[in-house]
Amino acid sequence: MMNNLSPIPNQETRNRLLNNLRRTNLELEKFGLELDKIMMILEQEKQQNKLNRVKQKLNLLSE
Repeated sequence: MMNNLSPIPNQETRNRLLNNLRRTNLELEKFGLELDKIMMILEQEKQQNKLNRVKQKLNLLSE
């Protein structure tokens, strides 16, 4: 019967793969934080646009 399990890589390979996983994890975390920042900017713009519309309506009512 054949063994379907992969052989355990040597220490150097394990270290390299572990470092790659750590780097990828940090890159994903950075991407998530950058995405959060973009979403906050868009939300601020949305709120500013809403405020501007309300101000315009108030000005029209004041005339």
